[in-house]
Amino acid sequence: MINIMKTVAKILLKRKSFLITTFILPIILIFALAGLNSGNSTLNVAVINKDSGELGKELEEKISNLQGVTKVEINNENYIQDLIYHQFEMVITIDKNFTDSLIKGDKTQVTYETISKSDSEAFIKSVLNSEVSAMAKLCNNIDVKAEGIDKVIKTFRESQPQYEVLNKKNIKPSITSSLGMVFYLLFLTAAGSCSFLLEDEREGTKDRILMGNISEKQYYVAQCAIFFIFTAVPSIEYYAICKIYDYEFGFDNTILLLMLALLMSLLAVTFSIMIASIIKNKSVFNLINSALTVPIFMLSGAFWDFEMMSNGLQRIGNALPPRWIFMAVRSLQAGNGIQVILPMVSGILALSVLFLLLSVFFTRNKMVLVKQND
Repeated sequence: MINIMKTVAKILLKRKSFLITTFILPIILIFALAGLNSGNSTLNVAVINKDSGELGKELEEKISNLQGVTKVEINNENYIQDLIYHQFEMVITIDKNFTDSLIKGDKTQVTYETISKSDSEAFIKSVLNSEVSAMAKLCNNIDVKAEGIDKVIKTFRESQPQYEVLNKKNIKPSITSSLGMVFYLLFLTAAGSCSFLLEDEREGTKDRILMGNISEKQYYVAQCAIFFIFTAVPSIEYYAICKIYDYEFGFDNTILLLMLALLMSLLAVTFSIMIASIIKNKSVFNLINSALTVPIFMLSGAFWDFEMMSNGLQRIGNALPPRWIFMAVRSLQAGNGIQVILPMVSGILALSVLFLLLSVFFTRNKMVLVKQND
């Protein structure tokens, strides 16, 4: 069995595309995405002010005056497309009755939409939430009808601290900046590894191995083991880089991130093995694998902010396995313990076992959807 693993490893390591996808591309993406999200450049922010009152205008002015922020105008009502193509990095919407709600002491609404979750954008949200809270306290302590709204604005301006949003020295790169892309790479690596099964069958290598003292069970266990080892490489690289360069994890027990990444590696391998058990043509295998994984990761929020999608798409995304891992990471960053993420971890493990069982079932019953080329 060890000899089978060594042979497969030697063959895969001779392929340049496999080496790039498994060893080099994850490192490049981690540093590139971290640099994009934590760079010391101006952040373009679009503001939609639906409020006609003075406090809404004051908050909009506050956004314009933030250091490192450039307020841009929205010319297109369908601004989501502009957000996706980075015409601006963030959209802030001030509620229609923002001023009246603050004066009456009612709940106000300021919403934020963004594609990437950088530290700068999180800081802007934190600053504005603090400013809205300060406005609410002033309106509660000042008789607005007697003193006038100008009294509230004057007091608010005098008590404002100065913020420097984009300070490269103080902001650490976050693990979430490249999490989605790294996990997607795990599926690419798994597909590249598991396609070797198809080559083995097409070239008759599998049959020749089984004619020796190797059982079919040993053959598949050896293959699965080496596939998992290679697929785990990007996970280990990702965790090591985050630790060495002091990325912001958001929770103390950082080894849990590695465990979740390895769990995603296991899911990627078992998923690809299941596909390979019914699709025997390598080209069709790669096509179907991509056709399934790309929309799955898109709907899971791997490439953009999950909250920007519609409620219907979010419901679909919440049912997808990659989303469970992202939710587990977010839960840990919210201060929750291991017991909270156990249902998500159990779901991934159960699904991995299911994929393996389906692979065994399809193989034993010779169920093939697409046959290999002659």
